[in-house]
Amino acid sequence: MTRIALLQKVIETLKQAMALIGMVFVERM
Repeated sequence: MTRIALLQKVIETLKQAMALIGMVFVERM
């Protein structure tokens, strides 16, 4: 796996994590 592919995978995971945190945050408001 190239470094760029690894970076893209990390960014995808971060996006999913942010979406999940955002949903939880909105539910608590």
